[in-house]
Amino acid sequence: MTFFEEFALWIGLVAFMAILAPTPLALKKRRIPLPAAPTPAFEYASFGRRLVAVLIDGTILSIVYVPLGYVMFPTIFTVIPTSSGEIAPFLQSYFAYLGLDVLVSLMYYGIMEGRTGATIGKMALKVRVVSEDGGLCGLGSAYLRNLLRFVDMAPYIIPYLLGVIKIRRSPKKQRLGDSVAKMIVVKKGVPALAVQPPPPT
Repeated sequence: MTFFEEFALWIGLVAFMAILAPTPLALKKRRIPLPAAPTPAFEYASFGRRLVAVLIDGTILSIVYVPLGYVMFPTIFTVIPTSSGEIAPFLQSYFAYLGLDVLVSLMYYGIMEGRTGATIGKMALKVRVVSEDGGLCGLGSAYLRNLLRFVDMAPYIIPYLLGVIKIRRSPKKQRLGDSVAKMIVVKKGVPALAVQPPPPT
């Protein structure tokens, strides 16, 4: 058998095997579909539980920042401005005190929820903050969620009115901060990761 005849034979064998071999599309069609990961089932925390948790946390924060504010900005607790010259210093101290309030609140909520998923108030009411897929909250999401708390508290004459309306209308019981940060508040006992890992591909 000459070289050219042997070469032609090999080419024929390769072509024959290529015809018989399944194409990638055929392999894809033959692939047995794997079951999808189960959808996590949560029992969302009721509005009453969340309200009582907020009241507990608010009391704890007041114990911290009211004495601290009294030491740092005593004029807003002891002086009632009666002249134009006293109003400007009073307002400066007042807004500085509000800034202290925001800072202390963000640190408290952000660290507690970011690290443990719950503040002291939430622990007492047996609720926790998790991601929409059941994962841990994390510091970034916790800070974002609680930064928007000050929007949910509007209008401040009736605190949390906006947040209450949003929770009532949300199928996942989310206020604005929850929706943006993709967090939910559930009853304690839900696993930190309630979904199964995706199937191997």
